[in-house]
Amino acid sequence: NGQYVGERGGEEATWHSGGWLGTQTFYARFPQRRTSLVMMCNDASLDMEPLIDGAIAIILGETGASD
Repeated sequence: NGQYVGERGGEEATWHSGGWLGTQTFYARFPQRRTSLVMMCNDASLDMEPLIDGAIAIILGETGASD
């Protein structure tokens, strides 16, 4: 189903991403923090990865999180 289970920053994480007809989506859940992240974009040409990585870094309190 495209859902992944792994870890980020030493914490369990579940995530899924996809897109259709010019859109992109991303969902991540961090059960230990009882926190989820949902990002949706209606521009398939935008590189969402830096935005996703930055948001996750903020959630996890990782040092060096960009603005």
